[in-house]
Amino acid sequence: FVSAYNSLVGKLDAQTGQAGGMLTGDPVIGEISNRLRELTGQRSDGAIGALSDFGITMDANGVMSFDSTAVSFMSTGNLNSLFDFFGNSTTGFASSANKFFEYSDPVSGLIQSRVASYTESDARMTTQINEINTRVATMQATMMSRLQAADALLAQLESQQNMLTSTIESLNFVTNGKSSA
Repeated sequence: FVSAYNSLVGKLDAQTGQAGGMLTGDPVIGEISNRLRELTGQRSDGAIGALSDFGITMDANGVMSFDSTAVSFMSTGNLNSLFDFFGNSTTGFASSANKFFEYSDPVSGLIQSRVASYTESDARMTTQINEINTRVATMQATMMSRLQAADALLAQLESQQNMLTSTIESLNFVTNGKSSA
């Protein structure tokens, strides 16, 4: 439990802040963090009323640790209180832990719905990118054909210019007896 908790908190922390990962700002990250705080801060009436009563503590950085000696020296009555603290799927600590199934259910969980939403967005953006690429390729082909037509027209105009220049020089030679060059 302790190592899984620390691992999850580390992964959540990697998705928050300015240097966070791809899920920075996603409300699911904040909701899971809040649920973890609720879970670790849960208290009940009884000899064992909190995680710290059986050796699970948190340091200032939020890292959880377990001191097994706290359980090793428990009396039978305290062990029974420990089991009462954990409870079952409808009572105690275990019922709070079941709230995480709202997120992790592989069919209808919030994480699964987020994944589906991201997959849908990704598919939509891929389609848009492909459509834009097709339009760009069409525009590029159109511009290329226009450029080729402009080049052909320019070559034709240069040819006409050369012909006119030759004609003018011939007329100068015929009328003046000399070339203008």
